[in-house]
Amino acid sequence: MEYIYGDVLFVINFCMDFLSLYISGKLMHMKMSRLRLIIAATTGGIYGVVAVAYLSGIAEKAASLLLGIIVCMIAHYHKNIKRFVAVFALFFGVSLFMGGAMTFIYSNLGKYKNYIQVGGAIYTVLDDIPLYVFAIIAVASVLLSWIVGRIFSRKKHTAVCEAIVDFGGKRSEIRCMVDSGNLLCDPISGTPVMFISEKEKDIIPKALHEALDGKTDGLDFDIIRKLRFIPASTVAGSRVVVAAVPDTVYIKAGGTDYEAKKVYISVDRDGNDFGGYSGMVPLSLCN
Repeated sequence: MEYIYGDVLFVINFCMDFLSLYISGKLMHMKMSRLRLIIAATTGGIYGVVAVAYLSGIAEKAASLLLGIIVCMIAHYHKNIKRFVAVFALFFGVSLFMGGAMTFIYSNLGKYKNYIQVGGAIYTVLDDIPLYVFAIIAVASVLLSWIVGRIFSRKKHTAVCEAIVDFGGKRSEIRCMVDSGNLLCDPISGTPVMFISEKEKDIIPKALHEALDGKTDGLDFDIIRKLRFIPASTVAGSRVVVAAVPDTVYIKAGGTDYEAKKVYISVDRDGNDFGGYSGMVPLSLCN
């Protein structure tokens, strides 16, 4: 008779949840905290042990779905509901894929051929697969995380540019990633839109920034004329992006000199990390 050891089951579930959360976060370009990922994966690992021991049937399926939402909220909570639903769906899909991959490995590399059963005693795959195979799987998991991180690291592989932004005589210098996928522009003038991260919002004057936040009561004409309302479609759905009109913006890309560009500026509200840079500039501004 073969038994489940709680620590072994916990480690397996922790690793699976951590990898699934990490990969889904990278694919969605979410800002990720190592601590939140660890807490989320730990929660999933503990639940995995409890579920095998005490839950079954419909109750187990309902609890697993609820736990999946909780785990995803811990790691990737976002105030935009549609964006959170998208990252949760991706997390669910990645988890299914990795679960199927692990089942394939267990079935083909070990003696274990049946599903885990609970009834008097709890059967498991312990000792069915040699320890060295678990070590290989662990190393492969680490390599998979590293490869995904390299593939989706915008900072390492994305072109960057320097930008000087001028609002009311106040000049700010920032470094931005260049994104060929950013095609957002004003439908009337055709002026492209660049995004800056939340931490760089002080680039924009306070009154104008508050207007971008939706605080439009009592705005004077000078502020209103510097606002643009631009329809946009993203993975999270359709919305209106509120952008500000700067006095001047200078862009320097590659070995070129700074060149004045006509562009609107909006503060990102979706928690994008921009590959670690201060903002995102459309490729059209760097040509």
